[in-house]
Amino acid sequence: ADHGDMFLTDCRACSRRELRGTRSIELLVNTDHGIGLVYRCTGCGASNVLRSSSTSAAPSPLVAA
Repeated sequence: ADHGDMFLTDCRACSRRELRGTRSIELLVNTDHGIGLVYRCTGCGASNVLRSSSTSAAPSPLVAA
């Protein structure tokens, strides 16, 4: 199986470590520092942001994934 779209996350609230796929992304947030991937921890339910190495051309409002 191709795992190229998988990434490892650590919850800031409960420290749970999870391997995630693209379907677990709830929002994409464009900022001055790049694109943030918003996901929810399956352990405690806290929202977290994982910064992507990708950058957008210009910051914009929140965009639904």
